[in-house]
Amino acid sequence: MVSYSGSLRARRLTADEVSGNRLRFTGRPAHRVRSGGDRANLPSPLEPGTPYRDVRVRRWFSTGLRPDDYS
Repeated sequence: MVSYSGSLRARRLTADEVSGNRLRFTGRPAHRVRSGGDRANLPSPLEPGTPYRDVRVRRWFSTGLRPDDYS
């Protein structure tokens, strides 16, 4: 199992461009993936050029082989 977590805090954040994001694992054997997170003072979707204040973002994911694939 591999896990990652990260966080971001900013007094002020302005996005010049807004794009989507995607987390994907490929390969064989297949993987089990879990992810989640939360954010404060940051709407979804973001508006380009709009300043957001006192921003907090936390994200995490974990991945590993499915138990069926060990044999």
